[in-house]
Amino acid sequence: RVLLSDLRAHRARWEHERGHPVPEVLAAHEWMVGVFTPGTERAHEALGGRGDPVQAYCDLLEVRWLLSEQAGHDVGDAPALAALAERRPPGGSAAEAAFVDLPTTEVPVVRPDRS
Repeated sequence: RVLLSDLRAHRARWEHERGHPVPEVLAAHEWMVGVFTPGTERAHEALGGRGDPVQAYCDLLEVRWLLSEQAGHDVGDAPALAALAERRPPGGSAAEAAFVDLPTTEVPVVRPDRS
């Protein structure tokens, strides 16, 4: 739902800027190449490359929205990326409850003592 809303908002902005309707497939391609892919890469990088990149982008969108609501204007990606990187999303954010899988290490074999 979050991704579809982002795509729809992108298409609406694009149509407003151009002053005419934009075909859905063209808007989707433009969003994928110009918004989603770079946004996903930045959000995933902010999380140290851990976890799911698509979830990282969804968290970025939510954190940006919450920070913008608090500020009363669109704050942009930078503060939201910083909040993700510092693990300090606004209270009530799904990103606050999310966890990132940390790398695992080999667990040594434990053998029973047969003495």
